[in-house]
Amino acid sequence: VYDLQNSDGTQFLDPYGERQPQLWAKFKADMDQLDLTDAERDAIVAAAKTTFEQLSQLDDQLYAAAV
Repeated sequence: VYDLQNSDGTQFLDPYGERQPQLWAKFKADMDQLDLTDAERDAIVAAAKTTFEQLSQLDDQLYAAAV
């Protein structure tokens, strides 16, 4: 629907390509090493949820404008 060629306009969704699995595993391991309180963990998870919800809403708006 967006008539994009290759990864034009969507590369941000997968900026690391084939390195993504290794980098994601390192990120998770690094996060596991942090000495966070329950409140800090809850705040991080809430911020991540908000980020994904906002991205989803933006995608919905872009899609609606494209069709």
